[in-house]
Amino acid sequence: MSKKEHRNIKFIPYSFWETIKWIGKHIILDFYYPFIFVIFFLFVTPVVTTLIIVVPSSWFYAFLYLFCFFVSLVIHQTVQIKQHKVENIGKLNEDGWREFEYDNLKIKTIHVPGHSPGHTAFIIEDIKENKRKILFASDIGITNRGAWYGYTYSHLKDIKESVKKLEKIYFDDDFIVASGHGPIIFDKKPEIFNDIIRRIDDIDNKLLSILDSNNPKSLDEIIYKGRFSSEDHTIQSKDDPLLSQKRLVSFFERNMITRHINDLIERKKIIQINNESWILNS
Repeated sequence: MSKKEHRNIKFIPYSFWETIKWIGKHIILDFYYPFIFVIFFLFVTPVVTTLIIVVPSSWFYAFLYLFCFFVSLVIHQTVQIKQHKVENIGKLNEDGWREFEYDNLKIKTIHVPGHSPGHTAFIIEDIKENKRKILFASDIGITNRGAWYGYTYSHLKDIKESVKKLEKIYFDDDFIVASGHGPIIFDKKPEIFNDIIRRIDDIDNKLLSILDSNNPKSLDEIIYKGRFSSEDHTIQSKDDPLLSQKRLVSFFERNMITRHINDLIERKKIIQINNESWILNS
């Protein structure tokens, strides 16, 4: 391994001299450790000295062994916490995004909620060589199926805003686009983010087309009709003898359609009649 590689990203000691440096940094330089040592010598030492005088030697040594055992556990736990603490949490740039640098790479985080509240995309840039930047869109939905928002904490409005945010970033620079699902896109394709919004709008229109202003429809009357997945696929899965497949499709259908219904209610396109039935807002 070359000397330039940052093997020790989490600052975990892996050699004798690294251990000495770690001790110097975290025990000698950190003020709270000297404070602990002072407290130890001020209070523990007199107790030990008193025990030597007033108790039998066997009891004293039993206490000493037990005390050393617990001190060793505390030291071990402290070292473990320090070793596994990621100290490089990055810095905030002018856009409010956190940036990290590792060797020749700069990584910018972009908060893109919707798929989940903390959903994050990344811009990856080589700061030493003139290479194209990478926009890693995570689970934003650059696939034929579009965005995925089937969790109870997913939010459709947030997804749309996040897609538009990434679209603006994409047009402002020359990016290679990659994501958690779907192809790597090398050529500039203006439609990739617009297609995500279009698919969401298409599902909205399908839902609105089966609702009317007079007869409330329940969730069971809306799902399994090809609104999210294809109708053939949902019907086949609904009758599939494998319970796991049936549950999976039911999970997708119910949760994804529910996110659309909640969004349509927020936009006053539909009205909720009771817990699980809706009509058009005429």
